[in-house]
Amino acid sequence: MKFAGCEAARAFREIGRERRAKAARALSLEFFARVGIIDQKTATLLALTPRESATKLLNGDIDVAVLMGAWESPAVQRLLTAAEINLVSIRRADAFVALYPYLNRLVLPAGVADMAANRPRTDVVLLAPKASVVVRGDLHPAIQYLLLDAAVNFRVSFGGTR
Repeated sequence: MKFAGCEAARAFREIGRERRAKAARALSLEFFARVGIIDQKTATLLALTPRESATKLLNGDIDVAVLMGAWESPAVQRLLTAAEINLVSIRRADAFVALYPYLNRLVLPAGVADMAANRPRTDVVLLAPKASVVVRGDLHPAIQYLLLDAAVNFRVSFGGTR
């Protein structure tokens, strides 16, 4: 195994992109079906990047976009500051967290995207998946440390905190 902070972070990014799209699709189907919004057998969920989703939503080509990513990402920021877009709170978020222990309930404060325009206009309740790094018990401690360091650096590079 070859590990350098930059290369490890790049590898995590590539894995993250593919997994995030699959995870977003699976979570969207599960949640929408659970609350009776869609029928999983007949629903059409498009495989779009966050940028494509934002563009299509703003152009009126799609009705809803579900994005998994940091609120600081360009696509999310574009939507948060667009006057014609309404961010919707997740109703019964606490119930989702109880049913799906891998989720966290978060609150996006009113005005955090644009304080002058007060976007979003109210606090918005969101759900976010928890992140875990799991390794074999016999993996050398130095490699474990490098993996954790790369994961932290990856998170920080996308707007997270240490």
